[in-house]
Parts: sequence; structure tokens; C-alpha cells
Amino acid sequence: SKFNMWRACIAVIWVDNVISKEELDWIEGKIQNLQFNDEQIKILNSDLETKVNMEKLIPLITDKRDRAFLCHQIRVIGHLDDDYSNEEKSMYQAWNKAVIRNLNIADLEKEISKIKIEDFDKKTKTKSESFSFLFDSYLDFLGN
Repeated sequence: SKFNMWRACIAVIWVDNVISKEELDWIEGKIQNLQFNDEQIKILNSDLETKVNMEKLIPLITDKRDRAFLCHQIRVIGHLDDDYSNEEKSMYQAWNKAVIRNLNIADLEKEISKIKIEDFDKKTKTKSESFSFLFDSYLDFLGN
């Protein structure tokens, strides 16, 4: 699921048929830090060379956390090159709808609340704060 989520991020970068320097720097930095095997890294780099089909990847992203994170990444990627066109916006909104299809937002909110409580009990805020930021960003994305 996570591997295909990153492949989908590369598909998002290709939405305007051009990979800007900012987008390339961003994704190359991500690929360097991902914990994937050599074959998976080779596939990601190949996806940078040839456009990958987002619609084929979405069903392969099975973990709801990966789907929510992809929604956040779609928004981040859209603003990397300071050229967030109306065409990109409409494509991103369509992809976002496809990504969140079958996600139960109420269940996701319960899971986040549970994580917050567990983290509070452990007296650490790192995981809770980052997941809360992600979820807040995701809800903000749905509103835009």
C-alpha cells in the first residue's frame, strides 16, 4: 500500500506532463529516505522517467492511512512549483475523491482520537501532533 502511495505521488507530479525542478528535488529527496528494496526504488525511478497511471494505482493503496496521506501529498505537490493551475486543481480534486472513496471519515476520526489518548498516556506528543496535523490538513483539503 505504502509503495503504491509513493508511486501515486509520482503520478501526481506528472499531472501537467512536466516535472519541474522543485517537484524533482522533492520526490528525489523522498525516494532517498524511503525504506524500500532495490527493486521498488528502481520502479519509483522508472516512474519518474515515464508517466504512471494514477487510476490504476489508487485501488492498490489499501491502507486508509496511506490514502489519507496521499490526499495530503496531492495538495503539497500541487504547490511545489508555484504553478497550481485550474487544470491541476480539477484533476487533484477528482483524484482526491477517488482516493477517499470507501474511507469512513468517522472511523478515521475515532482512530485519531485513540492515538491521541494513547500518546498522551505515554507522555509523548510527537505521533499525535504529526497525525493530527495530517488529518487537519486532509480536512482542509476537502474544504478547498
